[in-house]
Amino acid sequence: MSAAISQPLHVPKEAFGQTGVRQFVGPFAALGCAVGVAICLSLWVRSYTAADTVEFYHAESRTILRSAFGRLSFIRVAGGSEIPVAWSYNTQPASRTRFVDRWPAGIWKTLGIQALTEAGRREGTYWHLRVKWPTAAILFAIWPALHAFKSMRRTPVESIRSLTRPADGYCGRCGRPIQPSSNSCDCCGRKIARGHT
Repeated sequence: MSAAISQPLHVPKEAFGQTGVRQFVGPFAALGCAVGVAICLSLWVRSYTAADTVEFYHAESRTILRSAFGRLSFIRVAGGSEIPVAWSYNTQPASRTRFVDRWPAGIWKTLGIQALTEAGRREGTYWHLRVKWPTAAILFAIWPALHAFKSMRRTPVESIRSLTRPADGYCGRCGRPIQPSSNSCDCCGRKIARGHT
């Protein structure tokens, strides 16, 4: 049995009930949202040169995702399909002559997002969600911006203290006791800044 395992464990309270988990959730979520911003901006640029359509066929409905002229349309049409494939993808050059803007002018078009239920001419009732790509990019950018702002507000001393908790004699990451003369945790190796305690 190792000495580190036999030592008493001091577990600080964390939101997820496990030491060290919370410190990774925010950065990974911010990274994922930043990737989402990059995808939205690239598809925004592409939507003016190519119209992409992905269709998913279900037993009782059909789902259509369409990107064209700066917006993403999510359409769910009632009624099954006899097509044997589960989904299909189609792309064609974006043409202003064939594009019909059915999004009425108003506050929702200005904000760049709208959900509504309409009755189709050839098909039954369908649910429609329209989102402009810049609006989607802004929504994805909220969390990375908040995360960066929170990191910028920390002073250097607060940043060091958030990484180390030697004041109470226990490691802030793994909860093991810290030796008074040590500059790092013997269990997980986390560095200890003795001059800022």
